[in-house]
Amino acid sequence: MNFISRYVMREGNLTLVAAIGLVIVGFGIAFVAIEYLPSPLLKALGMSMGLAIAAIGGFSGRAKALDLKPFTNDPLSWRNAKKSYQSDSAAHEHKSNDGKNP
Repeated sequence: MNFISRYVMREGNLTLVAAIGLVIVGFGIAFVAIEYLPSPLLKALGMSMGLAIAAIGGFSGRAKALDLKPFTNDPLSWRNAKKSYQSDSAAHEHKSNDGKNP
C-alpha cells in the first residue's frame, strides 16, 4: 500500500490525518507569518496562505461528514448528480422545451 492511499487520500476524501495535518500546518504558517515576518504585506500574504491551507483541511472534514467526494477521478460526475436531483416532471418539461424559452 503506498503512502498517499494510506495516509493522505482514501475513497475520494482526505484522511483524518491529512485533514488535521493541513489545519495544523495552516495555522502554523499564519502564526509564523504574524510573529516573524517584517513587513505588513508579507504578514498579510502569509496569514492568507496559512488560513487557506487550514480551510482546505477543515472543509475536507465537512465533506467527509456529508459523504461528499471532492477529490475524484471523474471530472463529469456532477452531471449524474444534477440528473438525480431533478424530478420526473421537471426532467420531462426540460426535454419538451429543448432549451427554448416558453
